[in-house]
Amino acid sequence: MNVVAYGSVEDVPEVDPKDVPRDEVLAAVFDLKGTHLYVWLDHDVDEVKVTRFPDVPRDLREERPGLAWITGSVEPPEREGRAVVLRYGPAASGLWEAGAFFILTYGEKMLRLAPDLGYKFRDVEGRVKGESPDVAAVLVERRCGNFAVHAAVLFSRLVERLAGVSPPGEVVAARRMAMELERLREHLWVVHRLAEAASQRVAVQTFASLTEDVLRVMGGALGHRYGFGFTGPGRVREPDPDPVDVVGEVLEELEDLEDLVEASKIWMDRLHTTCELGPEDVHRYDIEGVPARAAGVARDVRTMDPYYPGYEPVLRTEGDTVARMWVRYEEAKASALSVLRDVRRAEGWSEDVDGAEGLAVGVVEAPPGPMVAAVVMKGGKVKALRFRGPSHHLMHAFCAGAEREIFTDFPFGYAGFGIYFSDADG
Repeated sequence: MNVVAYGSVEDVPEVDPKDVPRDEVLAAVFDLKGTHLYVWLDHDVDEVKVTRFPDVPRDLREERPGLAWITGSVEPPEREGRAVVLRYGPAASGLWEAGAFFILTYGEKMLRLAPDLGYKFRDVEGRVKGESPDVAAVLVERRCGNFAVHAAVLFSRLVERLAGVSPPGEVVAARRMAMELERLREHLWVVHRLAEAASQRVAVQTFASLTEDVLRVMGGALGHRYGFGFTGPGRVREPDPDPVDVVGEVLEELEDLEDLVEASKIWMDRLHTTCELGPEDVHRYDIEGVPARAAGVARDVRTMDPYYPGYEPVLRTEGDTVARMWVRYEEAKASALSVLRDVRRAEGWSEDVDGAEGLAVGVVEAPPGPMVAAVVMKGGKVKALRFRGPSHHLMHAFCAGAEREIFTDFPFGYAGFGIYFSDADG
């Protein structure tokens, strides 16, 4: 199961995080009500597990170096010898959204990197406090528009679990259709960005056009190009099935393009061996999502999600930008097939969730990786919310993979992760 519920925070079992088996992935640490909630992903039994502990043990960082990424305690690099620290961001034409990286370099190789976060901070956790689930859902889905549907579905499922509400299969189909449209769009956009970084002008226009096709499908079927307002706690808008026929055409074009993309040696060579993360990095830093699957590690939250019965992750083994692109390409085709299966049985829905009370913690597989949230409901209002988007952890995973790379490889590595500063900042 990907969602668990408790009567209160105090009902969560207290466990020293150092005693948790190393093969359980640490997905998030939330500071909540004077304690710390630890969210673990156990892929052996396909369950999300939650423990609490008064603090974050200092020596836990030695066993789990990715903890610094999770808790946001990574220090920027400092000058070393002849190497200097550059601040690489929009002003340097290095990124296309507000945000920056600190890069330690002596001129060509990037010796160490760290993200400079905070520019897209929206304080969603603070703003939803005391709000109704419907109002909170609007703020949650808009924290990062690129993953709006996944955020809305995750928040909705947490509240519904606390209200004892279970949507029927037709509603699950509608939500899954919306999430897979979002995944399809994001994966296409990442391929577009990789083509752009490699100056593949025909591919740039082709994948931009396919992305626009999916955006128009989402606008027609869901009521908004980014799926805003499509779903919330206890509700799903009635989807319009007619625009979804275009997804079949997108799938056909993806299948036709596959051999051409693979045969583009200049493009593929440019991505090959760039920003590598192997299985040892995945296990060492608690990495999930596309980068894990591209390194041959079958970590995908959909395997524990009842919305995705029998799901089998797409895997590659090379661990580089090419591998991450092909994982996305195969998942894009699978998403299109899923949308076409679900569209004819998807229905709208409305049910009262006023009785939601207690703590719920859950995770969904957003396009780049896991999205984790915890919500405390009391008296029909949101008492507390903690949220961690996939970009927060994967921003640092990119930095780890980019160490010792040359500067011209930066755009390929970064684009291939499909991450956003707005999602990392929240």
